[in-house]
Amino acid sequence: ERRLETTHIESGVHLRLDLGTCFFNPRLQAERQRVCALVRPGERILVLYSGTGVWPVVLAARTRCSEVVGVEMNPSAHAFAMENAEANKVSAAVKLHRADASDLHALQLGQFDRIVAPRPKGDGVEDDSETLGVLADSLLAGGIVHLYGFGFVRAGEAAGLEEVLAGDPGEDLSRLLSLSSGPSPAFTFLRAARCPRSPIGRGGGRAVYRVAVDLQR
Repeated sequence: ERRLETTHIESGVHLRLDLGTCFFNPRLQAERQRVCALVRPGERILVLYSGTGVWPVVLAARTRCSEVVGVEMNPSAHAFAMENAEANKVSAAVKLHRADASDLHALQLGQFDRIVAPRPKGDGVEDDSETLGVLADSLLAGGIVHLYGFGFVRAGEAAGLEEVLAGDPGEDLSRLLSLSSGPSPAFTFLRAARCPRSPIGRGGGRAVYRVAVDLQR
């Protein structure tokens, strides 16, 4: 079996992974730095779709959070994440679970100050309504969730939810934004921006972007 193992270096941490069995996106490095800068001392953070551990390891190594909990269903990615946490000497602060993000409620992980959900494109992410539906229960009052979706937004940071919706953001992004709209929204909209700024493909004759959506409970 051909292996495509490599080592990614980011923010002073070294992460091993196999590109043949694990999804990994190095283009989110600037986004990880942005989120790290927002973390306050003592925060408890949940990372869904934690992959090979890049988000949990970087957060544990570069912030003063108290704990990072990762959830990943890919057995290869989970194994690399365990190894990467140990190799970067953050295993005491990083707790990793091999499970589907849709099992979040059943895992009974408690509540968090911050949730990061770098949702992958495809592979059933279109059916993650159950996961999205229990995010509020997993977040402390005033907590922040960083969701990553796919759709259409203008360049720069959106001024408000109405501006994003007026631009016809697409089905996936609209599902994320719906968490902060309607008669009794679970979240307050904070921010939406391309992440990264260049498109990742095309759909419906338009450029498709990965979009970071920040919401507050």
